[in-house]
Amino acid sequence: KDKDKDKDEQLTQREKSYPPAPQKSFLESILPSPMGLAGMLLKPLASLVGSMFEGARGDVEAVLELARAAVRRSGRFGAAAECGPVLGQSYASSSFNGKKSARVQLQFQVSGDGRAGMATCTATIDDSGARLDDLRVDGHSVDLSQTGPGASSGGVIDVER
Repeated sequence: KDKDKDKDEQLTQREKSYPPAPQKSFLESILPSPMGLAGMLLKPLASLVGSMFEGARGDVEAVLELARAAVRRSGRFGAAAECGPVLGQSYASSSFNGKKSARVQLQFQVSGDGRAGMATCTATIDDSGARLDDLRVDGHSVDLSQTGPGASSGGVIDVER
């Protein structure tokens, strides 16, 4: 029993040796902590960045599909040529007077007809769609005269008279 009493007295003395917790002012109680404020500011920013990455991914896929169609039309890797995976990419977008545009550069593998190669392409994306500006496979330029909005993957452009 004496031991219990001594422990209680020691606890009481320890409690007295610590200063009391400071009381929050009214202003401190209604404003968020600095970390809470930072979190409130960063959450919308993270959401915006996430949506930008999602848009860029869609643009890269559109450019890769145009490159696939151009490589197939060229005949170098056959009609079943495949493009990918993407090994490197550069993406820059801008918005000027409400008009959005993006510039995409890709480096990717090309395979088909039992062989493989490396390709690079540059494309522009705007309100009218994606357009290949340059496509090279193993350093050789690929004809792009039938790519872009309005061109089909079969190499035929429909024209009304």
